[in-house]
Amino acid sequence: MVRTKPGLFYIPTRDIDAAIAWYGEVLGIAFEPKFACGDDMWMAEHHFADQPAPRPFLGLIQGPDVRPGETTVPVLGIDVDDMDALRARLDEKGIAIVHSDEGGGAWWMRFHDGDGNLLEANWWEWDHL
Repeated sequence: MVRTKPGLFYIPTRDIDAAIAWYGEVLGIAFEPKFACGDDMWMAEHHFADQPAPRPFLGLIQGPDVRPGETTVPVLGIDVDDMDALRARLDEKGIAIVHSDEGGGAWWMRFHDGDGNLLEANWWEWDHL
């Protein structure tokens, strides 16, 4: 049997500098400085310092064959400790919530990042950050 666990999550972008700023300003996710990773590709990483080692990480990725916003399912789901605060932040930034649902001890919202990627934020009453 092969054992697996989450490792790297790629988020496609057209402009890595703008994506670094967007994720920092809107979601409070700080990325390390971008670096070249071959074939005109750029990457920036966010490591989850609060997770046990080896830690999964997010990678913003930009390159000639990278096409953000081409899916109708979320490219990333994040757990949030305060959905009201996130909703207020999205409203403040003019980011539309495309779907929101509450019930059964859960609340989730879907919205797009600056590149049109669909994201999902989740709050679960049994999973307090």
